[in-house]
Amino acid sequence: MSTTDVLTALDRALSDECIIVDILQVLRESGESGVVAVELDGEIARVPVDPPVDVITKACFREKYGSGFGTYRVQVAIGGITDAAHGVLEATYCFATAYYDSDLHLTTIDFHRTPR
Repeated sequence: MSTTDVLTALDRALSDECIIVDILQVLRESGESGVVAVELDGEIARVPVDPPVDVITKACFREKYGSGFGTYRVQVAIGGITDAAHGVLEATYCFATAYYDSDLHLTTIDFHRTPR
């Protein structure tokens, strides 16, 4: 099995479209008056509930000792990527890491200022 085969299987299991729908659903459900407050490094930032979302990375993990964060991890740019100079990504609003269980259910999302 090649890397291309693995990546194709990952995309089939967890499509970018599914991820974006999940992220937007969380933002919409948590928002009020078109805005959601998210904690970024101890500060509250206001993010629109319907921003563009760019999928940056997605991965499937086989954890032998189980961290409880899920089998799949996805990193997205909320508001889209505004700059990628020298490989350093910047997002319009923030980045988020979404955790999915082995049944591909979104379990939690962490928001952060920089990619992780």
